[in-house]
Amino acid sequence: MVAKDTGTVNVQDIVTTFSGKVKAKYQLGDDFMTDVESMMSAVLAKFYIFGEPQQLTAADESAGKKKAKGPKKPRKTSAYNVYVKEKMQEDTVKAAPQKQKMGLIGAMWKQLDDAGKAPFKVKADALNAANPALQALEAEKVAKAAAPAEAPAAAAAPAVAAVPQVTA
Repeated sequence: MVAKDTGTVNVQDIVTTFSGKVKAKYQLGDDFMTDVESMMSAVLAKFYIFGEPQQLTAADESAGKKKAKGPKKPRKTSAYNVYVKEKMQEDTVKAAPQKQKMGLIGAMWKQLDDAGKAPFKVKADALNAANPALQALEAEKVAKAAAPAEAPAAAAAPAVAAVPQVTA
């Protein structure tokens, strides 16, 4: 597989050795193993494993790439977020199966009245006030709202001269 004198890797030896072991272990047919060998060679070539990079076409480069997004805007922490974080630490929620935890917490939140939700609202407000990214975002909003809106240029009505009426 690896030549000791040159340190090069023979990809075909690797593919053949691997497919031979798989064929023997799982008692697979020659046709199937030929397909497996060709897929392995293609994958190794595509991802530049043990070989020189190949030239990609424009279609290969754009395939599978997601559109680049900018940084996410900071979001305020809600009273519910604080509630969930606290409830996740309780034994009753920890004992629940993973898929049911949020449903359980949501049901408990719905049962709370406004007085029960108030302490979580206070904690969320304190967290939001301490977040510099949110403060900067709020300052932008205030500055944008305070800036006078540009009034569209008033189209001056053309002066209309009095036209004498002609009577016959």
